[in-house]
Amino acid sequence: MKGFWQAAVLVGTLTLAGCATPGTGTRVAAFQTINLKADLDPAVLARYRAATPRASDAGGTCHMATLEETNWWPLGLLLFWHRGSVQSMPGEKGRTVYMVSQTRGFGPLSVLYVSREDATFDADGRLLADMSMGSVLWGHLAMFHGMRFRLDGDTWMTHSTSHWLHHAISVLDMNGVAGVSLFSAPNPVGFRD
Repeated sequence: MKGFWQAAVLVGTLTLAGCATPGTGTRVAAFQTINLKADLDPAVLARYRAATPRASDAGGTCHMATLEETNWWPLGLLLFWHRGSVQSMPGEKGRTVYMVSQTRGFGPLSVLYVSREDATFDADGRLLADMSMGSVLWGHLAMFHGMRFRLDGDTWMTHSTSHWLHHAISVLDMNGVAGVSLFSAPNPVGFRD
C-alpha cells in the first residue's frame, strides 16, 4: 500500500507541476523555450513542420493546431509559473503560420514579477511580429510593453511603453520618437522628443 501512495503523490506532483497537458486528452509535446526576437532556428522550424500534420490529424476543434504546450499554473499559485505554447494555423495562401507564446512568473500568484512574450513566424520561420510584457508587483510598481511588426524586408515598426508607480509616470517610444507624461495621458508636464 505504501508504494501506491508514493506513486499517487508522484503523479499528483507532476500533474500540478504542469507535466500533464490539459484539453482533449491528446498528448502534445512539452513546450521548448526558443528565442522570440529572431527568425526560427532551422532545427526548430523542422520540429514545428513535423508536428503540424500530427497535431492537425489529432482532431482539433478549430483550424489552429497545438504543437507544444506546458503550463505550470498550479505551482505558479505558490512560487514559479512557467507556461508556453506553440500553435500553427493556415496563413496567407494556405501557408502555415506559427504562433509562439511563453510566460514566466515569480512569487505567489506571480506578484513579484511576470513576463510574457508572443511571436508570430511565417512558414519559412521568418519573424513577422513580436510582443512582450513585464510587470513588477502586479504592475503597481512598474509595467513594460513592447511590440515590433515587420513592415517589409528589414524594416520594423516599433512601439514600447513603460509605466511607473501605477501609471503615475509613463514613457513612450515609437520608432525613435520618445514621450513622457504623467498618469498615462499627454499633459503639460510631460514632453515629447
